Amino acid sequence: MSEQFSVELQLVLALSHPDGLQTDALEELLTRKDINWQRLIDISHKQHLSGVIYQRIKKDTHKLPTQVIDAFAAYASKTAGRNLFLLQALEEITRAFAQAQVELVQFKGIDYLQRIYLNLDERFLSDLDLLVQATQLEKARTILSNLGYHCIENVRQSRFHEKRYGYIHAPLQCVKGGINIDLHIRLGVENAKINALAWQHLENKPYTHFENTFTLLYHCYHLNKHVIGHGFKLNQLTELVLLWNQCTDDQKTEVLDLAQRADGEAWLNNSFDLLSYFYPSEVRYLETEEQPAIRQNMKSWIEDGIITNITPPIHSLNILEWIAYGFFQIFPTKNYLKQWHGTSSKTLSYAKLWRMRFQKLINRYVLKGK
Repeated sequence: MSEQFSVELQLVLALSHPDGLQTDALEELLTRKDINWQRLIDISHKQHLSGVIYQRIKKDTHKLPTQVIDAFAAYASKTAGRNLFLLQALEEITRAFAQAQVELVQFKGIDYLQRIYLNLDERFLSDLDLLVQATQLEKARTILSNLGYHCIENVRQSRFHEKRYGYIHAPLQCVKGGINIDLHIRLGVENAKINALAWQHLENKPYTHFENTFTLLYHCYHLNKHVIGHGFKLNQLTELVLLWNQCTDDQKTEVLDLAQRADGEAWLNNSFDLLSYFYPSEVRYLETEEQPAIRQNMKSWIEDGIITNITPPIHSLNILEWIAYGFFQIFPTKNYLKQWHGTSSKTLSYAKLWRMRFQKLINRYVLKGK
């Protein structure tokens, strides 16, 4: 294992390596006297690797301390229970959408749980990511509302913010009894080629999952959204290998073709370069060019929770954009205020919503400090 990483991260990587437990590295690392076991647990949890690690060590603990084994066992048990709960909710949702004849696509975590994992406790899920056609968004909202979900439109502070800073994560977010749903109408930023490719890929298919080829491409795209640091998880790399291994040789060739059509060759390069950085292996994947800045970002993010290479887009605003930015920071749209307060009530006026927000900000940042 690379000594540029902390001993705790080296242990996590040895325990979660896609090729299996790295026993030689583990034996050497476990002789160290400077291991912070709580930090190892924290890294494993934050990087969503605890479930995978627990499956590997529950029969052979490799002399790990009891506190570590117990922490992984508790994490796995909690994850399995939550995932079963979410799968039951998903069954109800898919049935309702099928009855309403609205096409619904599962992707990201909920799809991976069923596609590449053998056990419910291996993959932590925070929410359900679902995709519908933009023209079916309101119908989808009605279906979910009828199932008892509280649905809130997810908007930025203004159209200026949306155009300047990118696309909305999910235009509709729905909540019910601990179940969180992100309802998407596209996979990438507005006008990105991957959006059209997604629906072309699903044409004339009787199921609601992407095939292995497109799933792998999207996984690399999604991973690349986080290469500045925020949101990146090491389990994205272990899942990269699992998805790659599910593809036949012909499908791997097809992935390269899809990437070219989506202008996404860099997504594959960056993803597999990070894989070779954190999880060096004798297995041959794709030939890549080393990306030092991205590697450093990921290392800093995982080890210290900071990012080292970032150029905030706000720095390039001209004077008129600065004025617009400041105005909408103070006076955001009504839809944004409703989202900010967690309400879908139509009776509250803009003035009341604005006063509520202003008072909350005063209490949070001014009065709290006194």
